[in-house]
Amino acid sequence: MAAACTGTGDGQDGLRSFDLDGQESTADPWSDARDLSAEWGALSAVVVEAPEVVTAGEDLDVVIEVHNPAHDALSVDPCPTWSAGYEGENTGLATTLAGELPCDQIERFEARERIQLRLTIPSPTQVDCEDGGDPLFTYLIEGSDGVRASIRIPMREHSSAPTNDCGGATGRE
Repeated sequence: MAAACTGTGDGQDGLRSFDLDGQESTADPWSDARDLSAEWGALSAVVVEAPEVVTAGEDLDVVIEVHNPAHDALSVDPCPTWSAGYEGENTGLATTLAGELPCDQIERFEARERIQLRLTIPSPTQVDCEDGGDPLFTYLIEGSDGVRASIRIPMREHSSAPTNDCGGATGRE
């Protein structure tokens, strides 16, 4: 699984920021993880930008911020892989993307550093619910024991339609 990525040093608030361009994955998105050092488990991730509502079949632009709270830099060798997708009751409606972090550009994850990862992913092709709530978008650095960011995003069938009636909570998890 390879992905073309571009990075810039001019993210918001001086953060390093990188664009992720994953490839569509039909395999179990969470199963092809590389073994990472235990230090990766200390990282946290949160979705910091996402639309309030997504229209079925349109692209979803999200920004995930990953934070290294440790007092030491973190090696990106081996280069971690990532997966992103929607979790809904009908997984056949949504695309899952997968790729590698842009390790050649990151080089190392500095102590207490935050980086932003920008990603565009197609939304499910029709409105889908997940466990009685809005579909759950999830980004995961694989093999990292919990470096995961998720957000529920209400869906609508077309741009003039109301949002779905899945019920349940929306927002960051």
